[in-house]
Amino acid sequence: MLDSRNISRVITDDCWNEIDLQKILPGDIVIYYDDSGDANHSGIIVQYSSETLVPLVCSKWGYAGEYLHRVNDVPQFYGPIMKFFRCCL
Repeated sequence: MLDSRNISRVITDDCWNEIDLQKILPGDIVIYYDDSGDANHSGIIVQYSSETLVPLVCSKWGYAGEYLHRVNDVPQFYGPIMKFFRCCL
């Protein structure tokens, strides 16, 4: 579980800009938010095809392992809202 209080600070301080799903590239990150806006999970985009429009993400699921999964294939409690970011440095 992420420390939601610090996520927006890290995003700002480390120069991450929010981007649209259609513009993502490998190396971008996805952050999963719940309905109240709390960040609960994150992962890195490792593959994206404009043909399938389904990003492949690498993320660590708590005490479970690190997984490669489609962007929507995460436990429901991580939250329904996804935001994508790219480092501007």
